[in-house]
Amino acid sequence: MTHDEKSKVPKLLVCAKCKVEVLFEDFMTMSSRGENFFARAVKCLDDGRCEKALEHGMRVLNVRRKILHSTHKDLAETEDLVGRIFATAGDYKQASSHVQTSIKILEVIYGCDAMELCREYFKLDSTFV
Repeated sequence: MTHDEKSKVPKLLVCAKCKVEVLFEDFMTMSSRGENFFARAVKCLDDGRCEKALEHGMRVLNVRRKILHSTHKDLAETEDLVGRIFATAGDYKQASSHVQTSIKILEVIYGCDAMELCREYFKLDSTFV
């Protein structure tokens, strides 16, 4: 970012819906931290290290819940990841809870009849089988 671009960025971000205020620099730091935790969680899950994956997954979920709107697509993606981690670890009750939350967010984003939800419904169904 150039100096001119930085000077145009507001120092304080305010959510239009809930009026929560956060400093731009804090938002960027937390956003970056969330992305790092997400990547670590995926890597650990791919490596079969569910306990570590869950640790990182819950961290990114906590970060994203603090800085993103409750119906943000990245939050749905994170809930989905945490659901996959719980399912891989064999905790299907927790898995279904997180997948259901992901579905609720995606329903708001895409609508109840959207094709994007099919995969999520399949995952939710798989947690009950």
